[in-house]
Amino acid sequence: MDDKVCFSCFVVHYFSRFGYEQSYASNVQRVMNENGYWAGSSYWSGVVGTEVGHSISSLGKGSYGKRGDSNWEQIALVEGWANYIAWKMPNTYLSRDWAYEKFPNQYREMNDKLNSAGCSTNNMEKCLTAKTFSEYKQLLLNVYAGNTALSQSITTIIDKYNLIIF
Repeated sequence: MDDKVCFSCFVVHYFSRFGYEQSYASNVQRVMNENGYWAGSSYWSGVVGTEVGHSISSLGKGSYGKRGDSNWEQIALVEGWANYIAWKMPNTYLSRDWAYEKFPNQYREMNDKLNSAGCSTNNMEKCLTAKTFSEYKQLLLNVYAGNTALSQSITTIIDKYNLIIF
């Protein structure tokens, strides 16, 4: 039984890590496709620079910073998306779930709520060229402009996570 449990944990961790890292590669390519090479480079230089800066300033204790720090919204969007993708695969196919309580991991739940409301994973990722919640919300609203109910859900969900203090 212990071997089975350990193997199950390994499989969940493997698929989670794969999804997490793959979400970065996919987002880099998406930003470049949507806005051009230099925009993609600038977007991800901002993410990496912010996380390196937080890692240095915290003496290696954390790279994400906290809500209100410089570039916090972009970090919340990118890391929330990575955690959503890392959570979605094992949750969907292996019936495994977990919750996060620290910034920026709580933003995984925002993406799950958007997906449950009717936003496709593809359209959500397509809109992750934004650096702020208001930009992300506007891009999603543009995609779903013809769907009043979904547009209202998008506004409600993103505004909640933009204003919530964890």
